[in-house]
Amino acid sequence: MRYLSANANGTWQFRFQIPKASRYLFDGKTELKRSLGKCSSKSAKLQALKLESFVRRVLIKDHTPEKHDDSDLIIKEIEILINSGSLSLSRAVLTLKNHFNHQDLANSRSLTTHSEDQLKSVGNVSPDLVVLNDIYRGDKSPLKRADEWITRFDTQIEASLLVRVVNYYQLMFCAKQALQAQNWPEVELISHKLKTLAQTNELLALVQLSSDSAQAQSNKQQSSNRYSLETVLKSYAKDKRIVKGINTEKKQHTKIESELRREVNRCRLVHKLIGVDDISKITREKVVNAIALISELPIVPVQSKHKALFDKTPVKEWAELGKKLGLRTFSHRTVFSYVSAASALYEWSNRHVDSLIGNPWRGVIKKRKSGQSQLNERNPFSNEHLKLIFSQKHFANGISALPTRKGRKLYYQYWLPVIALYSGMRPNEIAQLHRKDIKCRNGIYYFDINELREDQSLKNSGANRIVPIHSKLIELGFLDFVAQFNNDHHLFPELKYYDRDGYFKNAGEWFRRFIKEILPDSEKLSFYSFRHTFADCFKQHQVNPTIPGTLLGHKTNTITFDVYGGKVELNTLKENIEMVEFEGVLEMVI
Repeated sequence: MRYLSANANGTWQFRFQIPKASRYLFDGKTELKRSLGKCSSKSAKLQALKLESFVRRVLIKDHTPEKHDDSDLIIKEIEILINSGSLSLSRAVLTLKNHFNHQDLANSRSLTTHSEDQLKSVGNVSPDLVVLNDIYRGDKSPLKRADEWITRFDTQIEASLLVRVVNYYQLMFCAKQALQAQNWPEVELISHKLKTLAQTNELLALVQLSSDSAQAQSNKQQSSNRYSLETVLKSYAKDKRIVKGINTEKKQHTKIESELRREVNRCRLVHKLIGVDDISKITREKVVNAIALISELPIVPVQSKHKALFDKTPVKEWAELGKKLGLRTFSHRTVFSYVSAASALYEWSNRHVDSLIGNPWRGVIKKRKSGQSQLNERNPFSNEHLKLIFSQKHFANGISALPTRKGRKLYYQYWLPVIALYSGMRPNEIAQLHRKDIKCRNGIYYFDINELREDQSLKNSGANRIVPIHSKLIELGFLDFVAQFNNDHHLFPELKYYDRDGYFKNAGEWFRRFIKEILPDSEKLSFYSFRHTFADCFKQHQVNPTIPGTLLGHKTNTITFDVYGGKVELNTLKENIEMVEFEGVLEMVI
């Protein structure tokens, strides 16, 4: 059964299901697949008909019961043909390697359709170019050349012999192209295949049969460009930008662009490690090797003092450089994010560029290692950790002693950790707070966590919530701190806004340095550990999960709670948040 289809990118594909009894003629394949490239519907149908005609002729001949007496003679003639071609190829390699120059090579593309006598009569052309014409004459397709050769015999020949002749002409056509490109490894491979074809009856896999050689060469060049990483990335980014833009609010467009840029850069780095630009040539083996290399990469982005050194070092040498500098390598989760970016690109390419590309990245690596739970990715702070953190000068010396930058006091270094500990809010939810987000109802002060402003964003719909302000924050003077700002002012103007990371980027970098100094072996501790510590308090008190889930802004992913469930009352939330207590932790904070 024949199938002809075009994907969204305009590339046509031919498929033909091979009957089980005849699959030995096609290298055991159950289906013959050929990409016809980008062309008109009429051109695709014409190419498909020629391919189908050839396949059906092979199948018909295979079922011809009569074996003619001159079949042995035909076999010998085929062997003579192949051996002659093999000798011509050897002669061409020897001649061209010794005498060919680049100008001759360029001229050969327009001269190889002429006869040998015509070439010799051209005064300014090297006679050595004649050897190319011995390899493959004219511009007829391998199928047509095979048909013409077969007509020398008055009788039908077996299907296997027909395929053998087509194989020979296809190899010679490819050899001519390889010689013109001076691709000697490819020439050597073809020479080996010719010898195999001459010595045995083993059939080679059928390759693309196009209407004429000029079209085949053009399609090959077009295909090569079509599969290049940068070409595919450009189309991929354009498609994602449009699709995500349609399905996302306008205020989130800058974030989309930032995330897309990060994905593209990750794909580039991965392919630099592999050393292959053509995505159609990426195998499972190359993918597995690449993942091993990614896992050895140092965490360059957070080591800003070494950034300039890495920028001028080839990517393949980063792992060695990282070892010399004593840098930690990518975590499993970071490796997963790079592989996921590559997998997303290949999944898209498989659907919209060429279905033969496949996705060799799919399923190679899991988000978490076997036996590792989500809870193990970040640890909560212990009481000892918290006492150490809040005994540092940022807290023990009070707000008046905080450092300044460009004339602005860095209030975030005091308030962000304290608020995180007593509210469980996400880092950027705190960093993006404005004066108008601090509200009061029925005598209860609370954080109104929303994304009403252009510079505010939330993780999911469940993150839009209210969180009562803990009495400990009020005791430390948080409301007095808020009172100094006008309604529309950002509470932490010393923090710069970034499209990808919001307001927390600089604060996050500061806290990583801060925690590294006081807890050098704190690999699983981060600012996010405050949130885990807050959640752990409710677990210890065996509180109904709905309460901490509401305070933390977790989405339940159930219609019962997300759509039909009523919101937990503010006074109930206030009662429960006051249960959060850390004995002796803030004793030194003023």
